[in-house]
Amino acid sequence: MLKAKCILFLIFIFIFEIKAETNKTISVKNTEEFLKAIGNDITIRITTNRLDFSDLPTINNTNITLIPKNEGIMLQIQNVKNLKIIGQKNNTKIISTLRYCYILSFKDVENITIENIEAGHGLYKSIEEGGVFLFENSKNINITNCTLFGGTDGITLNKVNNFEFKNSIIRGCVSRIMTIQNSKNINFFRSRFTENKELDLFYIVDSEDIEFDKCVIDLNRSGRGETYDNYAMFHVPKEPGNFSVIITLKECKIEDNFNQFFCRMKEIIKLEKCVMENNFFEKGYNSVEF
Repeated sequence: MLKAKCILFLIFIFIFEIKAETNKTISVKNTEEFLKAIGNDITIRITTNRLDFSDLPTINNTNITLIPKNEGIMLQIQNVKNLKIIGQKNNTKIISTLRYCYILSFKDVENITIENIEAGHGLYKSIEEGGVFLFENSKNINITNCTLFGGTDGITLNKVNNFEFKNSIIRGCVSRIMTIQNSKNINFFRSRFTENKELDLFYIVDSEDIEFDKCVIDLNRSGRGETYDNYAMFHVPKEPGNFSVIITLKECKIEDNFNQFFCRMKEIIKLEKCVMENNFFEKGYNSVEF
């Protein structure tokens, strides 16, 4: 009996050691340490209140690529599984002054968690390709308690499956709130989208199962009120006659927005117990014109 207990104890220790090895936590205090820490089965805890990605150092890490852009270098994290990026409780800032770069770009990744991060563009509002978070060909993404600001898009998703954005904010973006392409199972929960402007704010192409639950959409603006402006809050391009619900809004507040239209086609958006107050849809609730 004692021998059996000893064997079970050794098995437990063995399993615990394996689990410990596959859930390594690394604390970082600067950008160079952050770049070095990126890898599989890693939790990165940022111990400083600010990281600046305006001038990224060259690091020998196969899980990152530094992509040249017009005014600098953009970080791309690639081929990574089970990575967590955790800021301090009062939110760690990750900023860049580069106008053409995403703050964090991910490609071919799986099981990514980002928490307690405030990410965006300092000094200059970004232009052209210069959003905040980009995910391509990825799945199982969780963003919690984050603020994204000052990009062309707050979030850009392309070929993403299972994405959750929870208790977070997108504010002050200068082109769109988000662009979603070829993606499915996308959920926004108890989040706010505020003071964004310019084009179709939620631009969703060839995607499905997108839900906004208990979110606030307020103080956003499309266009400048000119007669040629033709922008919608929700734009989901579809062939005429091919209608199905793509977006569901549950218990959301949609207030104090200015847009040419609320949506392109009312058939693709479902509202459940939503509050819509003090919005100005200059040319009507919906339009099928693209």
